[in-house]
Amino acid sequence: MILSPEYIQTIMMMEESVQHVVMTAIQELMSKESPVSSGNDSYVDLDRQLKKTVEDLNDALATKEEIAQRCHELDMQVCASDLQLHS
Repeated sequence: MILSPEYIQTIMMMEESVQHVVMTAIQELMSKESPVSSGNDSYVDLDRQLKKTVEDLNDALATKEEIAQRCHELDMQVCASDLQLHS
């Protein structure tokens, strides 16, 4: 079972506080003793998928922050242009 990008997209649509709760829960699960040592292939696959999903989610959150910062910068430029236009 491979986790699809739709799961990550669904998480990204959540409020930021909920995203952080989800991330914390995933990280807590990952920090627990890994069932990989049992040798079961399904656990190995699940562990790999979980790590990839956390990595993808971290990347998406970082991108979201960069976009939010860029939007703020553009808003400031618009305000400055408006001030110049009306002066």
